[in-house]
Amino acid sequence: MAIRVVCPTCAKHLTAPDGAAGKKASCPACQTKMLVPAASAPKATQPPASAAPAANAKPKPTVPPAAQRPAAPAPRSPALRPAAPQSSAQQPPKTQPRPVQSAPAQTAAQPKPPTAQQLKPVAQPKPAQPVARPAGAATVAKSAPVVKPSPAPPRRPPPPASQPVRPKAPPPQAYDDFEIDEFDVDDTGEYGIAPTAGAPPARSPGGLPPVSVPRAPTLAQTRLLNQRTASIDSAQYEATESDDELPETGSLVAMFRAPAIRSPTDPLRFLYLTLALSIVPLAFSLMGADGSIEDRFARTHQNHPEAFPGSLENGFDLEDVLAKLPDHRLDGAHLSRKSWMHWMYAFASAGAFLAVAIYLFEMGTASPRQLLGVGAATATFGIVSLLLVQLAASLTSGFVLRGNIAITIVFYILKFIGFSYQCATDPRNGFLLSFFGYTFGVGLCEELTKAMPVLLRMRSPRRIDWRGACVWGLASGVGFGVAEGIMYSSDYYNGIHTGGIYFVRFISCVALHAVWSAAVGISLWHKRSALADDLDWKELVGIVFIALAGPMILHGLYDTMLKREMSLWALATALASFAWLAGLIEWTRRQEAYEEELEHAPELRSIR
Repeated sequence: MAIRVVCPTCAKHLTAPDGAAGKKASCPACQTKMLVPAASAPKATQPPASAAPAANAKPKPTVPPAAQRPAAPAPRSPALRPAAPQSSAQQPPKTQPRPVQSAPAQTAAQPKPPTAQQLKPVAQPKPAQPVARPAGAATVAKSAPVVKPSPAPPRRPPPPASQPVRPKAPPPQAYDDFEIDEFDVDDTGEYGIAPTAGAPPARSPGGLPPVSVPRAPTLAQTRLLNQRTASIDSAQYEATESDDELPETGSLVAMFRAPAIRSPTDPLRFLYLTLALSIVPLAFSLMGADGSIEDRFARTHQNHPEAFPGSLENGFDLEDVLAKLPDHRLDGAHLSRKSWMHWMYAFASAGAFLAVAIYLFEMGTASPRQLLGVGAATATFGIVSLLLVQLAASLTSGFVLRGNIAITIVFYILKFIGFSYQCATDPRNGFLLSFFGYTFGVGLCEELTKAMPVLLRMRSPRRIDWRGACVWGLASGVGFGVAEGIMYSSDYYNGIHTGGIYFVRFISCVALHAVWSAAVGISLWHKRSALADDLDWKELVGIVFIALAGPMILHGLYDTMLKREMSLWALATALASFAWLAGLIEWTRRQEAYEEELEHAPELRSIR
């Protein structure tokens, strides 16, 4: 019979074969290792009180054959019991004795019943005599033709046949349709000791034939199967515990997307490094392949002098000049001033980077629908909130506030942000003031805006792994970079710059924003335990500031290099940003593998 097992993790009711008793097995639902208990043998049924004396009594010898009859009177067999004593005149003698009524069902503890040869009655020479007597035995007087046996002691009647004594069956339980597979059974015992070779096969309780249970795969077979199934999404990694909806199995995204978790030996785990190729448009632009804006203005002034009020040195209104030019653009400019084509570039960039996150990065517990929502939220609500903060910071210039402590702290934080933006945008400031402004003004505000989706998710009870936090930050950075590219195109690029600047803005700059925010997402995940607790605002600010420190400095340094026209150093800073993200990913992978090895070192992973 099957053994009932209850999983200690998911509380699923399982059934295991008898041969798995005393071995380890894996739950088909949650893959939790458990020890299959030995099936308890059925208890022996106690005989009824009336049958106890008969079972314990010493059995009497049977009637010997006629050739070996002794001279003494033959003992009376317990199997031949005559009817109740009656007179010979009222009831004729019976030719065959009446057998004793059988007792309840014999159990394993009682002796075997007599065979048919032992119960065979002896042939009667005369029908008038109920019991045959040997030769030479003492006879009864002729006046008594029938020998009356001595009356038997009174016996209690046996229980009725309709109510047999049976062991109580366990109450019925509602078991789920889960059955432990033969490959889920570990061949080692409770202490990891495998059965000795040549040992007799284990028998199930009750003496049933042995059950053949296939042995679990060896360690070499396990490693081979892991290598063969490395490219398949074999481990959803707590995705079954997440409340978010994953893409359908038959969808196009599910067919071609990268697995949620790649094997440590899979070379495709470094596929995300190809994102560094997005720096190529920035490299061409910094080398001066597009030419300078002054050359385009001089060429346009020479070809269309009527559009300018005077010489270029006297100054002019850019909007008025572009409105008078044909197609509303300078000579060599890619788009017109009133063009909407940059929106198409923005949507193309968003779709391309969403595909990069799905196919090049490990998704973990995240889904494409989540990434689309995170990017859209940052591109709309995040950008609007950042613009409001910048506006409030600019209004604090020249004011001093005293009063409520909370309002005063918020006021001076906004004042500090406004001062940082002034240091960043003032062309008269040197390297240090510009770096300070771009780091604590532009870098701090933008990185905090992009980190808000990941931070809110970490503070919620819904779980997310480090891979999900990485792609969440990546999607948030893509949304921010695309929205920033739309604003820069409509304000500074349309009608003035060539087509190369659009590649830089919608490819290289978007990639940099995505890399910085992805690094922030991984850093916040490492602080997940602290973020899940109840923190005051001081502890929360400290944790968030530490997570933002690296990307914030890289962001400020990159902008400062561009402002100071240090092209090679700006390109090196961009490459250092990609190296920062790659280092975080690989360090987190090694830490995860080390922790998993410590936790599951004595166990052999189950292969289904």
